[in-house]
Amino acid sequence: MKIALATIAALSGIATASAYIESDNAESLNIELGTTGVPSAVATITLDLSGLTSWDLLGDGDNLVMIVDGGPFAEFAHVIGVGWDVSIETFGGSWLSETTIAVENSDQSSSFFVGPGSGIDTSGTQSFSSGGLISLISEGLDFHLNEDGDFRIELFETFDDNSDGIDAEFLAGSSIQIQYTIVPAPGAMALLGLGGLVSVRRRR
Repeated sequence: MKIALATIAALSGIATASAYIESDNAESLNIELGTTGVPSAVATITLDLSGLTSWDLLGDGDNLVMIVDGGPFAEFAHVIGVGWDVSIETFGGSWLSETTIAVENSDQSSSFFVGPGSGIDTSGTQSFSSGGLISLISEGLDFHLNEDGDFRIELFETFDDNSDGIDAEFLAGSSIQIQYTIVPAPGAMALLGLGGLVSVRRRR
């Protein structure tokens, strides 16, 4: 029986192996920063998902995992918002509702899930949009990064129709946005705007 995951669901304390780390490539991300009325800044990372694939259940060794550097001063950053604009194509009977994105801190002690196609229990190709950034604070899903300032993002399926095979692909133009606040050191505000890095890694 298939069980669809809610669009955003809280999750904490997942245990997983750490022997998967092997960088395939790295590219600069565009980080837009804007100051608030207090000595802090709001950063938004837009992560391109185009051509990336979703394979198996959460934590499976075949899944695509991205380690995203939050950029300068992202130590213990407060993750406050998320948005998405994606097009998903499924394969082998997999449902659109099953393709899910886990956004976590580096040790997976805090995270949330995004299921863009939540409730669409059919196969096929379809586009989904959050219509802008959604407040994680109002949903009770905000959390803090660890001292390393890294995000861990895993693409996975809530039901595995194709064991060790691709269940879905994010088509061209697909992206997820993550918003967070940082508190730079005094005098460091001028350095904001430096890009973070994303490393795409696969466990085998």
